[in-house]
Amino acid sequence: MPRKMNVRFPLHNNYVFEDVFTQPELCKELLQIILPEVELHEFLQLNMEFTIKINPKIRGIRLDIYGEDGKCIFAIEMQVDAADFPAERDREYHSMIDANNLLEGMKPKELKTVHLIVITMSPPFDSDQMVTHIDKTARGIGLYDDRSYTHYIYAKGKDTEDNPRLNAFCHYLAYGEVGDDPFVKKIHEEVLRLNNDEEWRKGTVEISGNMYEVFREMEKENFEKGTAFGKERATGLMAFKFFESYLQDGMSVAEAYKKISDICKLPLDYVKQAIEKGRNTTGE
Repeated sequence: MPRKMNVRFPLHNNYVFEDVFTQPELCKELLQIILPEVELHEFLQLNMEFTIKINPKIRGIRLDIYGEDGKCIFAIEMQVDAADFPAERDREYHSMIDANNLLEGMKPKELKTVHLIVITMSPPFDSDQMVTHIDKTARGIGLYDDRSYTHYIYAKGKDTEDNPRLNAFCHYLAYGEVGDDPFVKKIHEEVLRLNNDEEWRKGTVEISGNMYEVFREMEKENFEKGTAFGKERATGLMAFKFFESYLQDGMSVAEAYKKISDICKLPLDYVKQAIEKGRNTTGE
């Protein structure tokens, strides 16, 4: 029976997930497990929290993991709640990735193949299947292949019949089951390493994670009360308090703005406005 491991920050924690899978060897092995039919090459680029913003007036996106190997683009999203990734968001991500890679002078046929992988802890569809590959079809013709694919992996879904390694990965992600799979053992060692790294915990998860959760919960709580002013006030006050603490730690104003923006995944202008509201609230 597989060992079940309980750690404070498991693999589905975004900070842990991003740290583990921006390691090229582990990311490539995960892709091989999810996409066994795809020929993979050496990464030319592999980033976490990769931002694409085509125009200041257009909404941008931020990808948990973004990689390119010369022929394909791989984007991996870790979503605890599948409701946070509706079909329209899938459409948005593909359009932004394509726009970012179709440079002036290029022809559409030069677009790279894109694999968007969405890993969730809740069912993305009304089904318990573990893997759902989204293909486009033309009525009466069949597959309409524009080389733009989305793959949903439901970690708590029913085991696949032909991919035991994916089953093992999902069991670990969802339930902490280590088992005998060599890949799972490797990522488990990385998860343990991060959990035991006090400097990483304090610098990445405990401070940043708490800040993010408080920031979002205060917005949610006040929004649900229907008090727009209260929502703005709570958000601004919290942003200002963290802003002050970063300045006291020796950060510049620009660095503090950027850190809050990066951690909370909010636009820089929004963060600056929130901090101004917080400053006005405290009277400082």
